[in-house]
Amino acid sequence: MEKEHVRELYKFYEEKMKQEIITDELLKLGRKIIIKTDEFNEELSKEQQEKLEELLELEHERGAALDTEVFIYAFSLATQLFAEGLISNKKRNERNKYE
Repeated sequence: MEKEHVRELYKFYEEKMKQEIITDELLKLGRKIIIKTDEFNEELSKEQQEKLEELLELEHERGAALDTEVFIYAFSLATQLFAEGLISNKKRNERNKYE
């Protein structure tokens, strides 16, 4: 399957996966990050706040791109392993016919 098709598959399942993947621990960490970011943001000038916001947006985009690439890699690997398992199983069954 082409990488672009797998990317579309990821987009289709993205929200459903998040519901399955997000644990209480990840939610707690997210809340801590928001609190610390807000505390830090209060100490900054308007210009510094804008720069921080740009940085956080870039980090968010990077994280989203990384999630997509991890999905594509994992999906491709799973597909390859599944196919290899089917081939090995077929070869094993063929050998067993003649034994």
